[in-house]
Amino acid sequence: MDLKLITRVIARFKTLVVVGVVLGLSLALLSYVRVELSHGKPTFVYRNHEHWGSVTRLLVTTPGFTVGSTNPATTDVETRLPSLATVYASFVTSDEVRRLMLEHGRIRGAVDAIALPAGPNSSAVLPIVSISAVGFTPRDALELGNNAAGALRTYVDLQQQRTGVPKNQRIQLRVLNKAGSLKLIQPRSKTLPIVVFFAVMFATIALAFALENANPMVRTLPDVEPVGLGQQRRRATS
Repeated sequence: MDLKLITRVIARFKTLVVVGVVLGLSLALLSYVRVELSHGKPTFVYRNHEHWGSVTRLLVTTPGFTVGSTNPATTDVETRLPSLATVYASFVTSDEVRRLMLEHGRIRGAVDAIALPAGPNSSAVLPIVSISAVGFTPRDALELGNNAAGALRTYVDLQQQRTGVPKNQRIQLRVLNKAGSLKLIQPRSKTLPIVVFFAVMFATIALAFALENANPMVRTLPDVEPVGLGQQRRRATS
């Protein structure tokens, strides 16, 4: 790479290069944000979203908190609760639960749920449904997590009512943790603006070299008298 040549070409076509820099920055900015009118005033709006996550936890239990009882009669119920947590977790992404969520407004993001594992390396699960919500803003993530938890509780209650399950035998979903543990999962990508800027700059430099090749700068050298001819003249005059 001939840095002197590159520097010389850029210096010669500096106006073109400056225009390329301004154009590259402008296009890079427009690939990252867009301009919208809000109340008659232009505002910048990001073209892509951040992704924020929240976690909501529900305890699967029965009236009287059987998981806190030592009564042998509750043993069968306690062993069933983790299995029910797995089943109820699958309901979170069902059409019925989604319909209930839509009754509270637009769903801005996505939700998923699992039965909480008993330990890091354990295949067993606890009677706890862990709902993960991903939204475009922290507020979206919080509202979506709480909405999903509320819709799941409503769905389970409605199904038990419709099937005539006695109240003292109904499964309850109690909120252990409202939506929280906010975490930025994915920041806004800056890849496209960077690619756009460098693409414009590459095209600008390529155009500058094309113009240089089409009309090369003629470099003049100072007049230098041949050494031999100068010696002959001095001898002739001496």
